[in-house]
Amino acid sequence: MERINRKIIIIKWLERGSVLFFILVIAGCALLIFINLAYQGKIYPGIKVAGINIGGMDLDETNTILQQRVNKFEKSPFVFKLPPSQIHISQNQNINQKIISWEISSQDLGIDFQVKKTVGQAHAIGRNGSLFKNITDQIKSFLGSYYLNIVFTIDQEKYNKNLLEVLAQMETSATDATLDLQKNNLKPIFSKTGWIIDKDLLKKALNSQISTLESQTITFFLKKDYPEIEDNELDQAKKETELITQRPLKLTFENKTWVIDQTALKKWIIFNNQQSTINNQKELVYTFSKNLDDYTFQALGMTPPSLNKPNLVLSAQLDQNKIAKYLASNIAYKINQEPQNARFQIEDGKVTLFAKSSEGENLNIKKSAKLIASKIKESSKILGASTLIPHSSPVSPQPFILSSLIVEKTPPEIRSTSEAEMLGIKTLIGKGVSNFAYSPRNRIHNIHLGAARFNGILIKPGEVFSFLKILGSTGPSGGYLPELVIRENRTIPEYGGGICQVSTTCFRAAAQTGLPIIERQPHAYPVRYYNPQGTDATVYIPSPDLKFKNDYSSYILIQTKVQGNTLIFEFWGTPDGREISFEGPYQYNKKPDGSMNAVWYRTITWPSGKIKRDTFRSHYDSPSKYPH
Repeated sequence: MERINRKIIIIKWLERGSVLFFILVIAGCALLIFINLAYQGKIYPGIKVAGINIGGMDLDETNTILQQRVNKFEKSPFVFKLPPSQIHISQNQNINQKIISWEISSQDLGIDFQVKKTVGQAHAIGRNGSLFKNITDQIKSFLGSYYLNIVFTIDQEKYNKNLLEVLAQMETSATDATLDLQKNNLKPIFSKTGWIIDKDLLKKALNSQISTLESQTITFFLKKDYPEIEDNELDQAKKETELITQRPLKLTFENKTWVIDQTALKKWIIFNNQQSTINNQKELVYTFSKNLDDYTFQALGMTPPSLNKPNLVLSAQLDQNKIAKYLASNIAYKINQEPQNARFQIEDGKVTLFAKSSEGENLNIKKSAKLIASKIKESSKILGASTLIPHSSPVSPQPFILSSLIVEKTPPEIRSTSEAEMLGIKTLIGKGVSNFAYSPRNRIHNIHLGAARFNGILIKPGEVFSFLKILGSTGPSGGYLPELVIRENRTIPEYGGGICQVSTTCFRAAAQTGLPIIERQPHAYPVRYYNPQGTDATVYIPSPDLKFKNDYSSYILIQTKVQGNTLIFEFWGTPDGREISFEGPYQYNKKPDGSMNAVWYRTITWPSGKIKRDTFRSHYDSPSKYPH
């Protein structure tokens, strides 16, 4: 019986509890409905923005109140100043005292207050979250503990230009210790400690003041800027420099050799920072005032930090750019050469070989510089400090030998007679002739030598032929002799004089073959060796040049001959049916001082009926303007 009574009592209490719970839920829901209706279009109570209580206000009223506060805030400039305890630093650093306290407006800082967005965020509290979050936020606001900052943005460009660049005048960056190579001696340059603006702390302080619309006086701080390389961290670089330069460097390629002495090697060295193998760290600390004026680090949620920098030392390295520059200026031109096709001649109407082909060679400067740097560095590590040769030693150090530079080979296009027979070289398609009778001995020598450079040259279809490219150097190393040339309003002896006889003859052959002439320039005044006037072509390294294009579908083979005082250029290939005719040359405006003009015309007719007419004009000054 007692058990039954207990059950009845429990059931009654449960029923009463359920009713009470239901009543509380109904009351809570009613309260929420009442609150939402009461504050519809208004900010919930207890919400503050930048210290201003906006609870119970509608959106327009809130917007007006905040905008008034922002307008008042914007009227006063920001004042950035050093703390009293750091003024002595600026004085010791000879810093402009005007910027120890610096005023700047909100507009110049690029501050844009977004009042409507702030009001929107305040109104969304207790409304735009989940049911649980909305209830929690509403309770929190009714308890008067919901604080918001005003929303704003800063134009980073204006901030940098109008504030950071001005305050940067106070900064003196740290200077690393380093070494200077002067007259083959290592001179140490000692480190210096600097002072720089703590930009992170400055930005946090500014953001704090703006977001709360508080006092516009902001204290900024200088912090020490420590060098990464200190005076006692130069030993490794000194040792590496001695190891790198204790021996001359010997570079070889085939039968060529270049020796770079220690003085030149030192010019390749650069110094940079490198992680030390010793596990040591430098502590970077801030120096601050005991009295932080309007705020403290704690107010900003900060403590004076210490910044641990990895321990760096100075290291000597070989600059691959400097090595590459040396290779380009002193070695590459002695190695590089274009691939040379086999040269052919026409004998009894057949193509025969008279000069073998050769591969092209090109120094890979970038890869060679990298190889040299790595080999020397590797060798210096192997040698170690124990093998350093004393400077006073009478023994001359043996060069470090690098077996070979990196040279890339390029095969020629045509190597053999069988290949030449497939090129369509069958018929004489053009010929140029000139006469150099009564030329001096040196001029005749240069003409023979220059003409030989072009004998057997092949011009592939579509190729633009450059006379100077094939000719190469006309200096004494090429066997040329001094003879008269026209240069800078004078007629003077120079190595290679008479080469224009070769270029003129080549031009005449190209014209006779019907090839498009890309570049051609007449001589400054009439020269009797090039009669009839108007058909000459002058060349001079590096310009002017003689250029024409092979617009035939087959290769063209150049054959040069000297028969007595006559120079002949023959162009062999496969005829394509074009017909070439000429008018002239005609000389006109001839004057007693020898000056004149000349013109001639060339007409090319193809089997298709296409016709092209070319005009070649020349102007010649009086020879008296170019005295011997």
